Amino acid sequence: TAASGNTGWDYDKHKAHVVEAAEQCERLDLPLLSQEPLSWQDLLKRMSLQQSDPEGSAVTNYWLICRERSEFSPPILSALQAMEEETESTIENNNKQVVHILIGPEGGWSNTELQTFSNMMEEQEQSDTK
Repeated sequence: TAASGNTGWDYDKHKAHVVEAAEQCERLDLPLLSQEPLSWQDLLKRMSLQQSDPEGSAVTNYWLICRERSEFSPPILSALQAMEEETESTIENNNKQVVHILIGPEGGWSNTELQTFSNMMEEQEQSDTK
C-alpha cells in the first residue's frame, strides 16, 4: 500500500501478532498468514478473479476491507451476518467460501486505495445484477 513503504516482510513478527490476537480473542485456531506479502497490483488482480478449487468446484470469495471512520461501510459484525445469510444458498450448491480480511497499514488506507476498493465493489454489484 502507499503507507507501508518498502521495509521488507518479517514473517516471524507478523506471525507473533497473529498469535497474540488469537490469544486475546480466545481462538483455538490461527488464521492463515501469507509467507510473503502481495504487491498492490497482485492483490487487485486476485480480488477480481473468480476461482475454483482443484476439483473444479466454484469458490465464493468474500473480501472484507477494514477501514477506520467510514460512514459508508457497515460494521464488521453486520457484514459477517450478511455473508452468513448469503452462504446458506451457496453451501447448498456445494460451493466453498473463503473470507479474506484486509487490514490496512498503520496510518490507514490512502484515499486512492479506498476509492479503488469502492470502484471494484461498484463494478462487482453491476456485474451481479446482469
